[in-house]
Amino acid sequence: MDDLAPAVGTIISRCLAVRPREDVLVIVDDGTRAIGEALRARASTVGADAVLTVMDERENDGTEPPRPIAQALSGCDVFIAPTTRSLSHTTARKRASDAGARGATMPG
Repeated sequence: MDDLAPAVGTIISRCLAVRPREDVLVIVDDGTRAIGEALRARASTVGADAVLTVMDERENDGTEPPRPIAQALSGCDVFIAPTTRSLSHTTARKRASDAGARGATMPG
């Protein structure tokens, strides 16, 4: 994952501007766990309280995440979702954004 370090740094510091003491939620599935670990670790290095959540891969893009993850999305400052299937058009993501969370969904 060392080759991803510059990209991970850009996501955390420039794209999402993660700050100390922010609550950061990283959502992954088994296929994206390694990138999620790197994102969580980098967010922690800037002083954020970063949490990694792992869910089963969704069957289709737009399928809602499990309820505990949806609830966590509603309470975070920043979310990052490098998942196999997109969470972009889910109610959970929309509620997080409406509540003021900054975030990035990164399907694929």
